[in-house]
Amino acid sequence: MAKAQFPFKTGGGVLKKLIVVLVVLGLLAFVVKFPTDAAGAVDSATESGTSVLDSIVQFVRSLGNG
Repeated sequence: MAKAQFPFKTGGGVLKKLIVVLVVLGLLAFVVKFPTDAAGAVDSATESGTSVLDSIVQFVRSLGNG
């Protein structure tokens, strides 16, 4: 029999599932009640993510040139 690759428990408990459900419901309520603000938050996060990705690419390129 094959040995388990992950020696730790990968299943979630009831509390973890409850927290995930509450977060999802909170995000859904935010989108339904404030769609413009939710869209702004997504745009802001996308811009931040793009900036971070650009910085990482620039760093890796500088390592190659250096």
